[in-house]
Amino acid sequence: MSFEEALTVLKEKDERSKAIYKKYYGFDLGEDFSPFDVVLDTNILSANETFDALCLVIDRLYFKKQRGQDTG
Repeated sequence: MSFEEALTVLKEKDERSKAIYKKYYGFDLGEDFSPFDVVLDTNILSANETFDALCLVIDRLYFKKQRGQDTG
């Protein structure tokens, strides 16, 4: 598959996904971020940095822990 063909397929898939989210959940995927608790742009992060960021978010939002603390 050429790059152009892959890009076309990916754009079509994105449009189908957006239509599904609009139909079933009532928001514009990729434009309306209000339904989400966290949006993490990983474009400039390495895999390890992404993992660390997500662990920090999970600890703070769901386990109410601050870095360096263990609430048991």
